Amino acid sequence: MVYIGLCVVMYFAQRSLIYYPVKSTPSQSANRFTLEVSGASLMIVVDQTKEVDTIVYFGGNAEDVTLSLPQLKQAFPHRAIFMMNYRSYGGSSGQPSEENLFADAIALFDLVQTRHRQIMIVGRSLGSGVASFLASQRQADKLILITPFYSLENVAWSQYPYLPVSLLLRDKFESYKYVSKIKIPSLIIVAEWDQLTPMVGSLALQQKFASGICKMVVVKRAWHNGISNSPDYLQALQTAF
Repeated sequence: MVYIGLCVVMYFAQRSLIYYPVKSTPSQSANRFTLEVSGASLMIVVDQTKEVDTIVYFGGNAEDVTLSLPQLKQAFPHRAIFMMNYRSYGGSSGQPSEENLFADAIALFDLVQTRHRQIMIVGRSLGSGVASFLASQRQADKLILITPFYSLENVAWSQYPYLPVSLLLRDKFESYKYVSKIKIPSLIIVAEWDQLTPMVGSLALQQKFASGICKMVVVKRAWHNGISNSPDYLQALQTAF
Protein backbone atom coordinates (compact mmCIF):
# COMPACT_ATOMS: atom_id res chain seq x y z
CA MET A 1 0.00 0.00 0.00
CA VAL A 2 2.87 2.35 0.79
CA TYR A 3 4.43 1.62 -2.61
CA ILE A 4 1.14 2.22 -4.42
CA GLY A 5 0.71 5.46 -2.49
CA LEU A 6 4.20 6.57 -3.52
CA CYS A 7 3.39 5.87 -7.16
CA VAL A 8 0.19 7.92 -6.91
CA VAL A 9 2.05 10.84 -5.33
CA MET A 10 4.77 10.74 -8.00
CA TYR A 11 2.20 10.60 -10.79
CA PHE A 12 0.44 13.77 -9.66
CA ALA A 13 3.57 15.60 -8.46
CA GLN A 14 5.86 14.73 -11.37
CA ARG A 15 5.65 18.05 -13.20
CA SER A 16 6.77 19.88 -10.08
CA LEU A 17 9.89 17.68 -10.24
CA ILE A 18 10.48 18.35 -13.95
CA TYR A 19 9.82 22.08 -14.23
CA TYR A 20 11.32 24.69 -11.90
CA PRO A 21 10.02 28.07 -13.07
CA VAL A 22 12.41 30.99 -12.56
CA LYS A 23 12.07 34.72 -13.02
CA SER A 24 14.12 36.52 -15.66
CA THR A 25 17.00 38.71 -14.56
CA PRO A 26 16.59 42.33 -15.66
CA SER A 27 19.02 43.06 -18.48
CA GLN A 28 19.66 46.24 -20.38
CA SER A 29 21.10 44.25 -23.28
CA ALA A 30 17.96 42.18 -23.88
CA ASN A 31 14.62 43.18 -25.29
CA ARG A 32 11.41 41.23 -24.81
CA PHE A 33 8.14 40.71 -26.58
CA THR A 34 5.05 38.65 -25.90
CA LEU A 35 3.98 35.75 -28.10
CA GLU A 36 0.40 34.53 -27.72
CA VAL A 37 -0.01 30.76 -28.12
CA SER A 38 -3.14 28.75 -27.25
CA GLY A 39 -4.27 31.04 -24.44
CA ALA A 40 -0.79 31.55 -22.98
CA SER A 41 1.38 34.65 -23.16
CA LEU A 42 5.02 33.71 -23.69
CA MET A 43 7.78 36.13 -22.81
CA ILE A 44 10.46 35.95 -25.50
CA VAL A 45 13.93 37.37 -24.84
CA VAL A 46 15.46 38.74 -28.02
CA ASP A 47 18.72 40.28 -29.13
CA GLN A 48 17.63 41.61 -32.51
CA THR A 49 20.24 42.71 -35.01
CA LYS A 50 20.17 43.42 -38.71
CA GLU A 51 21.73 40.06 -39.44
CA VAL A 52 19.84 37.58 -41.61
CA ASP A 53 20.82 34.52 -39.55
CA THR A 54 19.44 33.81 -36.10
CA ILE A 55 19.32 31.41 -33.14
CA VAL A 56 16.24 30.04 -31.40
CA TYR A 57 17.26 28.91 -27.91
CA PHE A 58 15.53 26.64 -25.38
CA GLY A 59 16.97 26.46 -21.87
CA GLY A 60 17.10 23.99 -19.02
CA ASN A 61 14.33 23.17 -16.58
CA ALA A 62 15.54 25.71 -14.01
CA GLU A 63 17.35 28.15 -16.29
CA ASP A 64 16.99 31.90 -16.52
CA VAL A 65 17.61 32.15 -20.25
CA THR A 66 18.57 35.81 -19.91
CA LEU A 67 21.80 34.73 -18.20
CA SER A 68 22.79 32.65 -21.24
CA LEU A 69 22.40 35.57 -23.64
CA PRO A 70 25.87 37.17 -23.21
CA GLN A 71 27.66 33.89 -23.90
CA LEU A 72 25.53 33.15 -26.97
CA LYS A 73 26.20 36.66 -28.28
CA GLN A 74 29.92 36.08 -27.81
CA ALA A 75 29.80 32.71 -29.53
CA PHE A 76 27.58 33.85 -32.40
CA PRO A 77 28.13 37.61 -32.86
CA HIS A 78 26.56 37.65 -36.31
CA ARG A 79 23.25 36.03 -35.41
CA ALA A 80 20.11 37.45 -33.88
CA ILE A 81 18.97 35.51 -30.81
CA PHE A 82 15.47 34.53 -29.69
CA MET A 83 15.11 32.78 -26.31
CA MET A 84 11.88 31.27 -25.00
CA ASN A 85 10.68 31.56 -21.43
CA TYR A 86 8.61 28.41 -20.98
CA ARG A 87 5.09 28.71 -19.62
CA SER A 88 5.23 30.02 -16.02
CA TYR A 89 8.91 31.00 -16.50
CA GLY A 90 10.21 34.57 -16.70
CA GLY A 91 6.87 36.32 -16.98
CA SER A 92 5.19 33.76 -19.26
CA SER A 93 1.72 32.57 -18.30
CA GLY A 94 0.26 29.08 -18.46
CA GLN A 95 1.53 25.73 -17.23
CA PRO A 96 4.49 23.85 -18.74
CA SER A 97 4.05 20.41 -20.23
CA GLU A 98 5.63 18.49 -23.09
CA GLU A 99 2.66 19.17 -25.35
CA ASN A 100 2.64 22.88 -24.53
CA LEU A 101 6.38 23.35 -24.93
CA PHE A 102 6.35 21.63 -28.30
CA ALA A 103 3.46 23.78 -29.55
CA ASP A 104 5.13 26.94 -28.24
CA ALA A 105 8.43 26.06 -29.91
CA ILE A 106 6.75 25.64 -33.29
CA ALA A 107 4.90 28.94 -32.87
CA LEU A 108 8.13 30.79 -32.07
CA PHE A 109 10.02 29.17 -34.94
CA ASP A 110 7.28 30.02 -37.42
CA LEU A 111 7.35 33.65 -36.28
CA VAL A 112 11.13 33.89 -36.50
CA GLN A 113 11.07 32.28 -39.94
CA THR A 114 9.03 35.21 -41.29
CA ARG A 115 11.96 37.51 -40.42
CA HIS A 116 15.09 35.39 -40.86
CA ARG A 117 16.20 32.90 -43.50
CA GLN A 118 18.77 30.81 -41.62
CA ILE A 119 17.79 29.54 -38.17
CA MET A 120 20.01 27.57 -35.82
CA ILE A 121 18.12 25.69 -33.09
CA VAL A 122 19.92 25.38 -29.74
CA GLY A 123 18.61 23.44 -26.75
CA ARG A 124 20.17 22.81 -23.37
CA SER A 125 19.22 19.99 -20.98
CA LEU A 126 15.40 19.95 -20.94
CA GLY A 127 15.55 22.33 -23.90
CA SER A 128 17.42 19.69 -25.90
CA GLY A 129 14.19 17.67 -25.92
CA VAL A 130 12.26 20.67 -27.22
CA ALA A 131 14.97 21.45 -29.79
CA SER A 132 15.08 17.85 -31.05
CA PHE A 133 11.35 17.82 -31.62
CA LEU A 134 11.37 21.21 -33.33
CA ALA A 135 14.24 20.27 -35.66
CA SER A 136 12.27 17.18 -36.71
CA GLN A 137 9.23 19.31 -37.58
CA ARG A 138 10.72 22.45 -39.14
CA GLN A 139 13.57 23.11 -41.54
CA ALA A 140 16.38 24.81 -39.64
CA ASP A 141 19.93 25.09 -40.97
CA LYS A 142 21.81 23.75 -37.89
CA LEU A 143 21.13 22.12 -34.51
CA ILE A 144 23.07 22.19 -31.25
CA LEU A 145 22.09 20.02 -28.26
CA ILE A 146 23.83 20.81 -24.96
CA THR A 147 23.89 18.13 -22.23
CA PRO A 148 21.03 16.26 -23.94
CA PHE A 149 19.27 13.10 -22.85
CA TYR A 150 18.13 10.03 -24.76
CA SER A 151 14.65 10.50 -23.30
CA LEU A 152 13.26 11.96 -20.10
CA GLU A 153 11.99 8.49 -19.26
CA ASN A 154 15.58 7.27 -19.39
CA VAL A 155 16.67 10.05 -17.01
CA ALA A 156 13.76 9.38 -14.64
CA TRP A 157 14.52 5.67 -14.55
CA SER A 158 18.13 6.39 -13.53
CA GLN A 159 16.88 8.65 -10.70
CA TYR A 160 13.99 6.44 -9.57
CA PRO A 161 14.86 2.84 -10.49
CA TYR A 162 12.36 1.51 -7.96
CA LEU A 163 9.37 3.12 -9.73
CA PRO A 164 7.53 2.04 -12.93
CA VAL A 165 8.45 5.31 -14.64
CA SER A 166 7.30 4.14 -18.08
CA LEU A 167 3.77 3.88 -16.69
CA LEU A 168 3.84 7.00 -14.50
CA LEU A 169 5.61 9.54 -16.69
CA ARG A 170 3.38 11.87 -18.70
CA ASP A 171 6.04 14.09 -20.30
CA LYS A 172 8.55 11.69 -21.84
CA PHE A 173 10.50 13.95 -24.24
CA GLU A 174 11.58 11.02 -26.43
CA SER A 175 14.41 12.76 -28.25
CA TYR A 176 15.70 9.53 -29.73
CA LYS A 177 12.53 9.29 -31.84
CA TYR A 178 12.92 12.79 -33.26
CA VAL A 179 16.62 12.96 -34.08
CA SER A 180 16.34 10.09 -36.55
CA LYS A 181 14.28 12.43 -38.76
CA ILE A 182 16.81 15.27 -38.66
CA LYS A 183 18.87 15.89 -41.79
CA ILE A 184 20.76 19.08 -40.91
CA PRO A 185 24.30 19.41 -39.48
CA SER A 186 24.06 18.78 -35.74
CA LEU A 187 26.33 19.00 -32.70
CA ILE A 188 26.03 17.46 -29.24
CA ILE A 189 28.02 19.10 -26.42
CA VAL A 190 28.34 17.01 -23.27
CA ALA A 191 29.91 17.45 -19.83
CA GLU A 192 32.45 14.77 -18.93
CA TRP A 193 31.18 14.48 -15.35
CA ASP A 194 27.48 15.02 -16.02
CA GLN A 195 25.53 13.51 -13.15
CA LEU A 196 22.02 14.34 -14.41
CA THR A 197 22.20 13.43 -18.09
CA PRO A 198 25.22 11.10 -18.20
CA MET A 199 27.31 10.86 -21.34
CA VAL A 200 26.09 7.32 -22.04
CA GLY A 201 22.65 8.72 -22.86
CA SER A 202 24.12 11.37 -25.15
CA LEU A 203 26.19 8.74 -26.95
CA ALA A 204 23.09 6.60 -27.45
CA LEU A 205 21.24 9.66 -28.77
CA GLN A 206 24.02 10.42 -31.23
CA GLN A 207 23.68 6.93 -32.65
CA LYS A 208 20.05 7.67 -33.55
CA PHE A 209 21.04 10.42 -35.97
CA ALA A 210 21.59 9.51 -39.60
CA SER A 211 25.19 8.62 -40.35
CA GLY A 212 27.50 11.62 -40.57
CA ILE A 213 24.86 14.12 -39.43
CA CYS A 214 25.88 14.64 -35.80
CA LYS A 215 29.24 15.14 -34.14
CA MET A 216 30.00 15.30 -30.42
CA VAL A 217 32.27 17.47 -28.27
CA VAL A 218 33.09 16.49 -24.68
CA VAL A 219 33.86 19.34 -22.31
CA LYS A 220 36.42 17.87 -19.92
CA ARG A 221 36.12 18.17 -16.14
CA ALA A 222 32.68 19.76 -16.42
CA TRP A 223 29.40 19.03 -14.61
CA HIS A 224 25.86 19.29 -15.92
CA ASN A 225 25.02 22.70 -14.47
CA GLY A 226 28.54 24.12 -14.69
CA ILE A 227 29.42 23.26 -18.27
CA SER A 228 28.98 26.85 -19.45
CA ASN A 229 31.66 27.99 -16.97
CA SER A 230 34.35 26.14 -18.91
CA PRO A 231 36.31 28.01 -21.61
CA ASP A 232 36.12 24.82 -23.66
CA TYR A 233 32.34 25.20 -23.80
CA LEU A 234 32.54 28.61 -25.45
CA GLN A 235 35.14 27.27 -27.86
CA ALA A 236 32.87 24.34 -28.71
CA LEU A 237 30.09 26.77 -29.62
CA GLN A 238 32.36 29.07 -31.62
CA THR A 239 33.81 26.20 -33.67
CA ALA A 240 30.58 24.18 -33.88
CA PHE A 241 30.34 24.09 -37.67
